[in-house]
Amino acid sequence: MSLLDLKLQKHCIIQDRFDQAAYREVLDQADNLRSLVENGEQQLATFFDLGMDIFAALYKVSPELRDARDVHRSHIYHHGLIERMMGLKEYEELRSYTRMDEVGSALGCCCLGQTILQEIDQETRDAVNQAHNALEQSEKLQEQAASLEELQKLAENQGQNDLAGDLSRQLREAHKDLQKARQRARISLQAIEDKLQSQGNQMRQSIRRGMKKALDEARETAGCLSGWGVEPGQVQKMDFRERLWLAQKIKESPKLKRLAELAGRFKRLAVTRQKTKFRPSRDEIYDVELSSDLNRILPSELALLCRANTRKIFYRNFLEGKLLSYKLRGKEKLGRGPIIVCEDQSGTMKGEREIWAKALSLGLLDIAHLQKRHFAHIAFSSESECITTVCPKGQAHPGTVIALAEHFFSGGTDFETPLAEAMRILQQDEFKNGDVIFVTDGQCSVSEDFLENFLEVKKRKETSIYGILIGSAEDAALREFSDQVTTITDLLQQGYNTAENIFSTV
Repeated sequence: MSLLDLKLQKHCIIQDRFDQAAYREVLDQADNLRSLVENGEQQLATFFDLGMDIFAALYKVSPELRDARDVHRSHIYHHGLIERMMGLKEYEELRSYTRMDEVGSALGCCCLGQTILQEIDQETRDAVNQAHNALEQSEKLQEQAASLEELQKLAENQGQNDLAGDLSRQLREAHKDLQKARQRARISLQAIEDKLQSQGNQMRQSIRRGMKKALDEARETAGCLSGWGVEPGQVQKMDFRERLWLAQKIKESPKLKRLAELAGRFKRLAVTRQKTKFRPSRDEIYDVELSSDLNRILPSELALLCRANTRKIFYRNFLEGKLLSYKLRGKEKLGRGPIIVCEDQSGTMKGEREIWAKALSLGLLDIAHLQKRHFAHIAFSSESECITTVCPKGQAHPGTVIALAEHFFSGGTDFETPLAEAMRILQQDEFKNGDVIFVTDGQCSVSEDFLENFLEVKKRKETSIYGILIGSAEDAALREFSDQVTTITDLLQQGYNTAENIFSTV
């Protein structure tokens, strides 16, 4: 096989221009991956292409390893790495998190790329770089020799013998330089082959360590994002940069990780209640929407499966919930009224109480999102400290949710301000017949005049208020304006039965 066979490919994973464009787009947006590739290219001249192969092996629906005989000699070391990577059992498990997922693939590519850079010894780096440089020089010299040969023939045909002789001498020198470059390439390539043979087991163990690290990070990332409503079919509609930012933000914050874990439990409970509570009949087509429901997709989407070059577009749209689908409407009502959460952010709530309060808030936000119900969050502390966040139909930008989770007043306690704000919101048409969930850890006096007026408005609006007491304080004040009061003790001792009652009632 010629060292300079132009048919040889520099990618070990078979890729088309769409795959390569996806990698470049991710590289442009993922700062950590871009930094790794830039640093890697300084150590290994072929690292950009290696990163593209790792990403493709993780991201593509059905990645195919190219035959080693079809791989460019300067990249043959990559083939050994990718082949060993794809042969590990951890690889298939990791793929369950990365397949057609840019964030998972980018994070996995970072872990594996860092491990490979750390594990490659200097001799191997030198051999790969020398082979790459020698082959690159050989290609240039071969092109130069071909040009000189054409010019020489042209000069001879035109009778310019002196010029033809000069070109002939240059051609001989180019051939000599080409032979030297090829010899250097052969020596370096032999060194690479020897390394692949002698370090096969060591290389496999190194890749396995990187794979396990990538798998741990993938599990952690999936767990964190799941607790924040980021899952296949729902989250992947989110911009890549936003998802990556959200994943890194949560992983870097112990508080957000803990909150994500707890909110994830409430979300799973909310999903269960949602599935058992509503069974909408689907008997009328009234619009078109994006979804991953194969029972409702348009015939034009199914047509994508008929051609090999459009099949992967169908798979990607399916995984991202972006297939054009019929929007169906039945007679049953999909949800009840809007949800308003009042969260106590006084100083005594700081710590675990705050986590529980915010986890409940996020769980209720998920219910609102699932049932397409308007949602409002009222953070309160002392009389002058009150912030309202409104999420129409339960939809919230990840930055808004993070801000909701991180914000904390740490002031005094005043019940009248948040209750008045809740009543103000209930006056709006979109929040008609809403439910109020009031989360606090203690008592606070409410004036008789305020309470009388509040209860009158509450009755007129047919609003239900559910109090959640976090802590050991008496609940007398909370019961004055609440239809039902639940304590955190009940929540802990009775598992999630109490929470289930809350989720099923609102």
